[in-house]
Amino acid sequence: MHMHADHHAVVYQKMGRVRMMIDADTYIVEAGDTYRHPMGVKHQHEALLDSIRIEIKYYPDGNAIESWNALVGGTHTGE
Repeated sequence: MHMHADHHAVVYQKMGRVRMMIDADTYIVEAGDTYRHPMGVKHQHEALLDSIRIEIKYYPDGNAIESWNALVGGTHTGE
């Protein structure tokens, strides 16, 4: 399991099925379901079928660009 210290996430499961673990709870998420994992909460997902998820991230400190640059090693400025 892992966590993100810089953002919250809301996820829409468009297709397929996943096992989602959030803290000590486990859920089976299917097409049409929506779930969230708040900032700082341990979580993990495992695809049980081929899946498509749409994830929306919210960065309360406004550091989305810095977070993206750290992930991909880029220098995008957002301009």
